[in-house]
Order: sequence, then C-alpha cells, then structure tokens
Amino acid sequence: MSVQRLSKAKFASLLGVTPPRVSQYAKLGLPVEPDGKIDPDVALKWLKSNVKSAASSTKNPADTSGLIEMRIRLIEVQVARGEVALQRERGEVIDKDVIVRFVVDWNTKIKIGLLNFAARRGPGIAAKVGAAEVELIGLLEAAMREHMNEMADEPLPMGIQA
Repeated sequence: MSVQRLSKAKFASLLGVTPPRVSQYAKLGLPVEPDGKIDPDVALKWLKSNVKSAASSTKNPADTSGLIEMRIRLIEVQVARGEVALQRERGEVIDKDVIVRFVVDWNTKIKIGLLNFAARRGPGIAAKVGAAEVELIGLLEAAMREHMNEMADEPLPMGIQA
C-alpha cells in the first residue's frame, strides 16, 4: 500500500519540522507537485541526496563547520524519522509492544501445553511400553519442569526484558 502525496504541513509533521522549513527545502529544490503536494518517497530521497546543501542553506556568518555538521546530522535524523513514520503508516513495521505482547501470549500457551503434556500423553505412552502410568506421568512431569527451568534461564531475543 503506498502513501498518497502529502501536504507540506503533513510532510513537515512526518519529519518533525515546521512547514516553513519544508518551504525552505522546496526553494532549494525539494520536489513539490504543481498542486503543492509532496510525494514523501521522492522528497525523502531528495533530502538524503541534498542534506549538505539543505544544512548549509540556513548558514549565517557566525556558523562554523561544526554547526553545519550538526545541522547535517539533524536533517539525517529527521529523514530517518520520516522513513520510519512512512513505514508505520504503510503497515511495514510493527510496534515493539505488539510483538512483546504476542511473544508473551505465545510463550504462555507453550508453557501450558508443556505442563499438560505428561497428563495428556502419559497414559498412552505407559500402555505402549508397559510402564506404571502414575510413575511414568510423574517422571515426565519432572523432566518437563526441569527442561522448562533450563529454558527460562536462556536470554530473550532483541533485548526483551521478562
């Protein structure tokens, strides 16, 4: 799904800048449609390619090269913010909270399944191997709990905190 062309105000919001800043970029060559709308993909690409000229356009006589470099980095961050906002709007990224909630729910489901395994499968296994049902179920439960405790000590991926 592609995002439609945006007003200067909406594009400014996407970048986290003011609409006058977008107008300033337009004067430097940021592509703007005849109706004043902006294709965000084209505009972000232009900003990436022209970040140095965009940063130095606000130069005043007191600027030093350090300030220009800081402006360049700020524009790069604004472009990155705009790209993530577009990806989120298009449904191409998922918020971390949604993923964490899914992982926690999935892990709970797995835990319940593992804890019930011995009671569900133990009688059938005992019958097939000719073992005492109660003793086999007890051994399976103990082994499953030990295994789950070992798994609980493993670090979670992506820096997720338990």
